[in-house]
Amino acid sequence: MVYTLLADLPFGIDGIKILLYVLNFVILFVGLTFLLYRPVKKFIKKRQDEISESIEKGEQMQAEAQAKQAEYEQKLQDAESEAEEIKKSAAEEGVKKANEIVSAAEAQAQDIKSSAKAEAKELKHEALVEAKDEIADAVITLASEVIDREISKEDNERIIAKRLDEWKEEQ
Repeated sequence: MVYTLLADLPFGIDGIKILLYVLNFVILFVGLTFLLYRPVKKFIKKRQDEISESIEKGEQMQAEAQAKQAEYEQKLQDAESEAEEIKKSAAEEGVKKANEIVSAAEAQAQDIKSSAKAEAKELKHEALVEAKDEIADAVITLASEVIDREISKEDNERIIAKRLDEWKEEQ
């Protein structure tokens, strides 16, 4: 019955040939599906996996690079702050040393001043003693000429000391 239906087709088309063409197409489709579609699909899937793996690897490398960049920036910032601290401590050390030098110079100046005052006092005392001796000699000479007798040096020193004390009190 199928044959009679297929045999009476218009335009001289043979139904069996159409059926054979359709069956041939189905076999070809199934064969190509197994031979081409699945391997191509498998290849595409593999390629998609490789691409997604490459993308993930690239994102991971980018994240690592950003982490390293942040770490380097932090190290740079730490180095800059450490350099600033070193600079600040060096400046403080310089000020401290300058203050020590100034203090030492002031102490040395004070010592020089004190020794100069002591030396001046000593020179003044020596000058007074020398002046006292010269005055005593002058007075003895003058007195001996006036009195024409000789006065002992002890008497002279006693008289001069008495007169100098009186003279200091007056001034």
